[in-house]
Amino acid sequence: MAAKTQQFQPSGSNIRSTIQQSINLIRGKDVSNYTLVFMDPTTKNSAGSHENIYMPHISLGRGKKCHVRYSEKYGTVSREHASISSDGNSVFINHNPNAKNPTLVNGNPISRAYSLQNGDEIQLSYDGPRIRFNTSKVKTSTIGLTSRIGGAISQAVKPYKTAISVLGMLLLVALGFAGYNMYQNTQLNEKLLDSQMVIESLSNESESLNNELKNLEQRGKANTARYRALARQKRQQDRQIRELKNNPKQVAHYKPTVSTSGKTTYRYDKEVNTESAKIDKKKEVDNKKFRANASSDVVDNLNLELPNINLLPKPDVVFLVGKKIKVSYKGMSRIIGVKQFYQFDQENPQFEDRDGIVYGTGFYTDSGELITARHVVQPWRYASYYNMKNSIWKELNALEANGAIITIDFDAYSPGGKEHAFNTSNVRIDVSKDRDITNKGKIKLKALIALDKTFKKFGKIENKYITPTERFSDWAKLSFSNVASSKISISRPKSLRLRTGTKLHILGYSYGNDMQTSRRKVESQYSPTIVSTDYTFDGIIQVSGLTFGPGASGGPAMIYENGKFIAVGIVSAAVGATNAIIVPLQNVR
Repeated sequence: MAAKTQQFQPSGSNIRSTIQQSINLIRGKDVSNYTLVFMDPTTKNSAGSHENIYMPHISLGRGKKCHVRYSEKYGTVSREHASISSDGNSVFINHNPNAKNPTLVNGNPISRAYSLQNGDEIQLSYDGPRIRFNTSKVKTSTIGLTSRIGGAISQAVKPYKTAISVLGMLLLVALGFAGYNMYQNTQLNEKLLDSQMVIESLSNESESLNNELKNLEQRGKANTARYRALARQKRQQDRQIRELKNNPKQVAHYKPTVSTSGKTTYRYDKEVNTESAKIDKKKEVDNKKFRANASSDVVDNLNLELPNINLLPKPDVVFLVGKKIKVSYKGMSRIIGVKQFYQFDQENPQFEDRDGIVYGTGFYTDSGELITARHVVQPWRYASYYNMKNSIWKELNALEANGAIITIDFDAYSPGGKEHAFNTSNVRIDVSKDRDITNKGKIKLKALIALDKTFKKFGKIENKYITPTERFSDWAKLSFSNVASSKISISRPKSLRLRTGTKLHILGYSYGNDMQTSRRKVESQYSPTIVSTDYTFDGIIQVSGLTFGPGASGGPAMIYENGKFIAVGIVSAAVGATNAIIVPLQNVR
């Protein structure tokens, strides 16, 4: 929840807090900071670049005093469109109430202060420029003096032209103190390498390796031993960069090497006999058991790779429509729903009948399987688990517990033309953790009789139910022999190794048929969300920033890695208004 005291901060306001933060920054103290990744170019930042923000308040817009300024080509952006404020613990974005167009976070307009979370996407107006917000673990005390001065001047001085002389004088005084402190620190740490220098060197090497990997991939040599060796080397360097950013003292482990061309590179030497090395060795022993279970499949939230939305595998995400329910009990069979089951006897008809009893999402994998959520194809089992208000599902659950056989016939619509019809009797699910519940007395069918009077013949039935006991069993799988190649690959190991802050990309048919039209092919909606806890919790993936609705259940939850979307989970259920549950694909058997 956003604090009530947060509100829009125009350019030039809060000069006192800005001066104080600038002085602390230049003197080498640790000040709160965060990173903005510019997905569209500003007047000084190119698309894809990023900037660490150190000031407590910044403004965004087309005005000359704005910290983040956009050119006149973005006509829907106001002169001062929004502001971002940090109180040391949280970062808030505030919309300017005088702006003509909205400020959006993750595609939703905000009307008051919004607390930003790692990976949130900011957009100034519906078709305006986009920015990604990322939290930062950078300690400003480890940044070089030149960088601290440059950051303070570029971010602090710009909006305060009326107070430039006062601010400049204070910065010069702070610079004097900083110079004295720097001299003392230099005398005490002559042999300590600058971590930023090492990080820059490692980053350059990592970029070179990345370019070579792309060249090998384009030449079709991605499976060669050299490609694998380079990929391992790049992962190791990226890990070292992250460790240095989080703990600059680790720089003591790096030794410089000068090549014949005069270029200096740095190599990690774990045998360096320093106090920090001894501490690190103790931590390594303490965490041996955890590291033994870890793998290279850990998905790190520090990956700032921008996803190419044009590569989303929408053609392989299908709209599931349950057409009819068949109940077989005591020698009688009844059908609820349509009498005719559509088997796609004509290709892409102009008007498709997509009316149904239940809706959901599924996706084809590159191994020829259709995966969805179990509660989509077997909703009656979840009537008690999710406290469904529809009494039809409760009564069907009771009938099944008394021995009835219940199936649903589905049509699977796809924008890619992969359309199928299937029956739930052919779907693979896991019922091993389901529990039978028997209550006293008997119950009378009411909702089913209201639909079909012949249900009266079943009479009163025992008060029994069947309910799942574990959320991680909410998956279903069906194999097709005639499915064309899908672009959705899955990673079971990565589904268990997601870190907090990792961005997941969801495709699904939120709100079912209400968001589709029979006059055109179906199209799934894109919804980004954020992993909220490290790894899995009780066998599930927890996410926050709920951006999808009912009907998206069964859709793929994907990560973006090396220019490719990879499915790691299945959308299961919302928890409240802001959180949701994803079933890891590791559970699917």
